[in-house]
Amino acid sequence: MTVRAAARPRTRALVLAATVVLAACGGEPETVAPPVVVPAEVGTPDDDGVLRVVGTDTLQWEPVGLAAPAGEIRFELRCEERVNHNLVVGEDRALVAECGPGSSDTGTLTLEPGEYLYVCTIPGHESSMRGTLRVE
Repeated sequence: MTVRAAARPRTRALVLAATVVLAACGGEPETVAPPVVVPAEVGTPDDDGVLRVVGTDTLQWEPVGLAAPAGEIRFELRCEERVNHNLVVGEDRALVAECGPGSSDTGTLTLEPGEYLYVCTIPGHESSMRGTLRVE
């Protein structure tokens, strides 16, 4: 088969045009904005001076952050309908309160300014039930 010399420039022009069109389709990759971080709700003592915490049936704290003034802090732990929980605060793991399904318990703890970890130490709960108490 014989290819005419005139067909080669057309083929080159067609290949060049296709390359330009495909290059125009590329462009810069689309940038995606980073996710917005919504600060966790921080619980503070109510008007009666009690710091309230809920242990949920899904093994979470509500809220996951607490703040209180230094000194004697009164806590109320409320358990939802199906699961037992306890409230343990600080490195020395002071047991503040414990409750069964659908009930609540109260306790007090005297703390100096600082940040304290609070957890539920019932087996299987501690890995997801961790919060921070900021004492000012």
